Amino acid sequence: MIYKVIEIINENTFKISPNWEHKGKSGNIVIACIYKRSEKVDPERNEGKEIITRLILEKEVEITNYLWVSPNEELLCDVFYEGRNIANYLLNIKNK
Repeated sequence: MIYKVIEIINENTFKISPNWEHKGKSGNIVIACIYKRSEKVDPERNEGKEIITRLILEKEVEITNYLWVSPNEELLCDVFYEGRNIANYLLNIKNK
């Protein structure tokens, strides 16, 4: 399903609109499945967050493969932008 990203919380967590719905639960926070963080990216500098903000903030993404809903009703899932998993964007940057 297609959603608009309305706020970036960190490199793999953000708010969407409209709310997602899964197995009787709903919410507006998604946690995108991403690959292991590279040591080349300094988490103190929020480099991953900056990349994702430029890439998907205020844009439409596709949410697929709903894996899990946290006790805080955050949905763990795959997130695609323009047909490409956003994990791949982060992986490409981190491995440079």
